[in-house]
Amino acid sequence: MSTTAKPQSGDGPKKPKWTRDSVSKVRTGCVTWLRHFKCDEEKPTCLRCRRDGQVCDGYKFPSQPPRPRHQKAHRLHKPGNSKVTLRTSIQALSVSAAITGSHVEKILFYHAREHTIKAMGSSTSVTRFWYNYVLPLSHSVEAIKHALMALGAAHRSFLWHSSPGIGPADHQSYDSMAIQQYNRAIQHISAVMSDPSPINVQITLVCCLIFICFENMRGQYAEALRHLRAGSRLLSSRQPSALVLSNSATERARSFQELKRDGGDFDQLCDIADMFSRLGLDAHIFVDDEVVPMSEVSFYTRPTHTSDMSRPFASVEAAEEQLLRIERDFDSIMEYPNPSLSDECYDSSSATDCEALARMDEYDRAYQNLRGRFDVWAIHFDLFISDLLKRTPPEQELKQAMVLSLHRKVWSAMFKQGPYFNNELKRTDLEEIIRQAELITLSLPSPAQPMFTFDANLVPPLAFVCAFFEHADLQQRAISLLRSMNRREGIWDSGELARIYEAANVAMESIADADQWVDGSVLRLVTMLSSVGLLEPNTMGAITLLGRSRGC
Repeated sequence: MSTTAKPQSGDGPKKPKWTRDSVSKVRTGCVTWLRHFKCDEEKPTCLRCRRDGQVCDGYKFPSQPPRPRHQKAHRLHKPGNSKVTLRTSIQALSVSAAITGSHVEKILFYHAREHTIKAMGSSTSVTRFWYNYVLPLSHSVEAIKHALMALGAAHRSFLWHSSPGIGPADHQSYDSMAIQQYNRAIQHISAVMSDPSPINVQITLVCCLIFICFENMRGQYAEALRHLRAGSRLLSSRQPSALVLSNSATERARSFQELKRDGGDFDQLCDIADMFSRLGLDAHIFVDDEVVPMSEVSFYTRPTHTSDMSRPFASVEAAEEQLLRIERDFDSIMEYPNPSLSDECYDSSSATDCEALARMDEYDRAYQNLRGRFDVWAIHFDLFISDLLKRTPPEQELKQAMVLSLHRKVWSAMFKQGPYFNNELKRTDLEEIIRQAELITLSLPSPAQPMFTFDANLVPPLAFVCAFFEHADLQQRAISLLRSMNRREGIWDSGELARIYEAANVAMESIADADQWVDGSVLRLVTMLSSVGLLEPNTMGAITLLGRSRGC
């Protein structure tokens, strides 16, 4: 994880001082406009927020009660105490406890807690990470507290970028606060990393995940990938050195039980690894590079038992967890060296070509195994959906099931393409994906303000449809849906993807070899389109910089 502080906005050459008309400030207004403009203080939400299309933060404000003299601050790790674990530390904390800090810091923390985290996604696992790990730890770990404040400031700036009536001074103000809090978090996490105890390593990993969200929210994708790569390396380094990893379920279950018996926080590492896996899979599709080595991270996976084929999944979370394992293993086999070799190698007797053929056979077997696992998963999932429709499920469970149904349709289409993706898909396969995505968007909040989520669920499936240029009408439906969503899912921004594929359509009509550009990653497509002037650097600056940093 990078521990380099960012330059403050005042570190560069001085600019002419910008002034605005005098507007009286208020100390009793809503949290949104406090210290910025006069708030009319209308209840329950102020008129200014409603007029500007803002989410009013309301008038509740967390105060800091005085701490009794006899009460000592909770210490996460005492030197020489190896029994202190992340689990026991979190259990000793209270999420409702007041946060310490300045007036402005409390506002940023309040926004992160009440708005940023709530919008991170509908997945149970993601929600559990933020509410069971990040929020409790933010009350006793300075690095996580300031990282969360930085995230709150970045989220406020992210929301205001598309809000009318918000001047550049306000964007600059929140951007400056975000960088200031980020630098303070880096300062504190550097001290934590100097003591590589198990609990400090896990705190570092949690902080790293917040940094990734922070950079993605600001559009600094190259920085986000650096944090993601560094965090996954740190996670992999925590594997027991004497343990030889195996795909055997029996050996994995034995290792799991041994680690639990030794008092390690294996459960917590599994939850953290789940977050890195999600972000790593999203990044791999985008940049066509295994940022997070799935074969190593997959060690932190709870063992499962073979279930009855006639029974549905016990919960939507169980269904999501099993599909994530399939995605993770699929990502690993795609790293086999050049599986789509030409036919000439079959007529060759060289050692290199024989080795390549052996690798192809290994890839084919792994692919067929994964396809079989997906077919079994689909049977259990269909039974789960059938049971779900017979009752009135909670809203979050229903949303999560709708997203999983979308992913099921995408994976079904991908497996129909065959191991080398050379089978043509039927038009109905793509139509099903778009219809499901349109159904999900109807349940989303109004896109008047941009939405940021932790990982990618809706944008990549629509990008999958956009890559099929032979179905122009379906592609246009997908592009229109992307443009209307006003949504950034980790590194995947719906508006940016819409512009990319609109430019790709122009390239397909005017450039002979443009059809080869869409066979690679989104990053490669952006690089090629920018090289011929079909994408302006100022509109795709973050992705272009990402390409340059990776040598594209």
